[in-house]
Amino acid sequence: MDKKKFEKKIEDNTNEILEDTLLDEDAPFQDTRAIKYEDIIQNTTKEKISKLPWIAAIFLIVVISITFGYMFLNSNPQTIFTMTVDNFFNGISKNISDDSYDISKGRVKADISLSGSEMFEDMGTIDIDATYSIDKANSLSKVKVKSNKDNFIDMDIYNDGKSTYIYSKDIYENYIKLNDSYKMFSLKDLKIILNDLNQAVDKVTTSEKISGRKTNYDTGTSSIDVYESKLIIDSKNYERVSKTFINTLKADDEFISSVSNISNMKSEEVKEKLDKLLTKLKEFLKENETLEIILYTDRKTNKFIKGEIKGSKIYMSYVQDTSKFTVDYNEKKIEGNVDIKNEKDKYTFNLNYEIDTDGVKKPNHINMTITNKKAASFGKVNVDEAKDINEMSDIEKFTIYTKMYTNPNLNKFLKYVA
Repeated sequence: MDKKKFEKKIEDNTNEILEDTLLDEDAPFQDTRAIKYEDIIQNTTKEKISKLPWIAAIFLIVVISITFGYMFLNSNPQTIFTMTVDNFFNGISKNISDDSYDISKGRVKADISLSGSEMFEDMGTIDIDATYSIDKANSLSKVKVKSNKDNFIDMDIYNDGKSTYIYSKDIYENYIKLNDSYKMFSLKDLKIILNDLNQAVDKVTTSEKISGRKTNYDTGTSSIDVYESKLIIDSKNYERVSKTFINTLKADDEFISSVSNISNMKSEEVKEKLDKLLTKLKEFLKENETLEIILYTDRKTNKFIKGEIKGSKIYMSYVQDTSKFTVDYNEKKIEGNVDIKNEKDKYTFNLNYEIDTDGVKKPNHINMTITNKKAASFGKVNVDEAKDINEMSDIEKFTIYTKMYTNPNLNKFLKYVA
């Protein structure tokens, strides 16, 4: 019989041990008269009690480790700053769904009004309504885009992976084949770019000094116990910060490839743009002398509350709960709010803000809705009669330009984008 079962029955003060032994023909003979039950019980109990200090010690070590780990994470400025930045980028990425459909179709509706722009001052609100289809496997895409308000654009765009074709009944009777094609990009490219930007920021924050302190944040209706973590960029580190950020991106092949896909630029062109951006970033940071990037997080939940950027020439802030932002730069103040919703197969983006210049406030908005659904088939476009723009005669080109610029609404738009 198992020793532990034997001891348990002794502790339970039962005689089953004797009965089991007597009934078991194969059991070895035991002189039960020689067994001292009291000694067995005492030794078993002592053995169990002797283990308690070790169990208690291990338990205390685990509790203390978790407590100190939690205290460290909640009081280390660099850790809090980096975690908050990571959560910010992750929050954006969550609103970008993966390309789950091989063939998809959808619609993009946009309503845009921007003050301070000559084009929008002239045209007023611009509305765009576009329906699209994408076949990822065969690198096919087509878009029908139009404007309902002034009908300044009504065009079909088709790409077969090699060339781009456009058609508009207002300018030519057939499709026109353009000089080049564009690379198809996926939502995966956007996620890669966000992730790599996140990694570049983390590279900066983990190599620079971040200060922190406990304080209170007044919401207007209540006070929240927050932790303030701050990154300071000044004359001592602005060059190092700039180089670390840009060079991290420049060395990331995935980032370069994804930007290339979205922008339709070659990899070398993307790197040249980053070099130019490095120069501009250095100038901006030097111009602001001392730039403070401050993040406020709830001390209890680590939830992001507010972010601020303070410089001698710029001030920016964003409050999470209200989605309100403020930008004060070059004697202009911008205040507004942004709302992003991600539902099944539907994305909504609403940006509303006012620009205050010398006390004169002008409203602006960008409202966009995107739907994306699975499609059974793509439906190829017949471009057999398409005319290559390089093979057009001067007269044909002149006829097209004349039609474009004699259309009053289209001419108004082309005046600013040509």
